[in-house]
Amino acid sequence: MLNKKWKKFLLLSMAAVMLCGCQPTSTEDDDAANENPEATEQQTGLKQETETKAEPLYEFTDEAFLSMKGFIDYIPRVSLSGVKEDGQFFHLPNVEDYTVMQGGCTDGEYMYLILENNTLDLDMLFKVDMNTWEIVAQSEGLPLDHANGMGYNSKLDTLIVSHNTGAVNDISFVDPDTLKITDRKTLDFGIYGITYNEEKDWYAVGISGSSAFAILDSNFVELGYYEGNDIGLANQSINTDGKYIYVGNSGVGTNPGVEVVKIYDWTGEYKGIYRWDSVSEQEAMISCNGVNYVTFYTGNGGRVYKAELDLEALEK
Repeated sequence: MLNKKWKKFLLLSMAAVMLCGCQPTSTEDDDAANENPEATEQQTGLKQETETKAEPLYEFTDEAFLSMKGFIDYIPRVSLSGVKEDGQFFHLPNVEDYTVMQGGCTDGEYMYLILENNTLDLDMLFKVDMNTWEIVAQSEGLPLDHANGMGYNSKLDTLIVSHNTGAVNDISFVDPDTLKITDRKTLDFGIYGITYNEEKDWYAVGISGSSAFAILDSNFVELGYYEGNDIGLANQSINTDGKYIYVGNSGVGTNPGVEVVKIYDWTGEYKGIYRWDSVSEQEAMISCNGVNYVTFYTGNGGRVYKAELDLEALEK
């Protein structure tokens, strides 16, 4: 039989449980972990934090997001998939000493891709059927220097290649049928990439050595200049689907594995940012009939994937 002291203790304990609600009971393992956090760490391989820290909720469509510390870890990732019927990516293999994937674009039926010969500063241009993913033509070595970016002007039916390194102010015009250079032009400023919008009959160009881009008319006269967002990554490409301008940045050399695309409209307004699933160094983004593609240099030519961009999120 319980004495008065223990009866009082038991009644107080029951009252406390009723007031606070039922609490989960700890197991021997929980008790051991509480006494020795290293025990749980050894079991799970995860370090036990002594205090819970809330993850910062960044808004990736807000320009201020880009200046926050550690924002790169919170960029929405883009899912990549194969372009072929069997679900595989398209591989453009090395041809002799032409090994490095560079600029790319499309005319709506064919994709045009460049492999650079770093030793000779020559480039080989490939024409790829986007229905069968077969190479239907390839050029001889063309003097296009680094050939970092390429766009297609549908009104002139010509490919336009930005030379970038080697002749940073120069662009060359290439016939998409013969894959031969038809003309060359020197701009008043250096660019690393070029893209074209048929409806506006305007170009967007990425300004070399900066995060800036410019809008040019059909005669390459500047209509607008925008600073863009410098996030400490290397410039890779500039592309458009008519509605948006896409600026690709790469962490190669500084932040390996970080490959992003920043999105603007034609007034230069920042709309958002996405991060590609890590494959290797991105080279070009190519939009065609509502489908977005991204190309990567892999050390053995290059690859082409489909990119599942959630563009609706930019409008929220």
